Amino acid sequence: MKKTLIAIGFVMLLPAANAQSLQEQLATIDQVQQQRIADEKAAERKAIAEMKAEEERIRKEYEAQERKEARARAATAARSAAREKAKAEAALTDKKREQSYEDQLRDLEIERQKAELAALKAKSKRADDYIDRELKQQDAETDSIQSRADATRNVSEGTKSMMTSEGKAKEKKASGWFSSDE
Repeated sequence: MKKTLIAIGFVMLLPAANAQSLQEQLATIDQVQQQRIADEKAAERKAIAEMKAEEERIRKEYEAQERKEARARAATAARSAAREKAKAEAALTDKKREQSYEDQLRDLEIERQKAELAALKAKSKRADDYIDRELKQQDAETDSIQSRADATRNVSEGTKSMMTSEGKAKEKKASGWFSSDE
């Protein structure tokens, strides 16, 4: 942005020193504008690439967490199966003890399911919060890019208007000067 302003300022000073034609000046301004636009597009592409890389990293973290939880559930299931088998063998010896054991198993299973449901709800809420944060960040970046574009456009239009007015004034002065010679 500073380079663009310096270039525009330099271009504005050149007419007095080199007496370039208006078309050459406008061509120079257009070239500077095209370079600025290309730089902005490159920055935007870079920002998009960074966002995609961040999304990919998050996706991989999420998948790793899912695998870890699946292993934990499998280990929990294996431990639960082993406990159930041991308790079932002991339950054969005492009918009353068996009934009590089954009641306890049902309670444990309900609590486990409640815990899993609570964990899934918490995970879902975290995912929603993360998505909301990403959307807010994207909105802020879009607003920032739009503001910079508007500011640059306003500066460019002002410079163009000033140079056009300057050129018309010089043309008028030049035509008035030649008219008086005849």
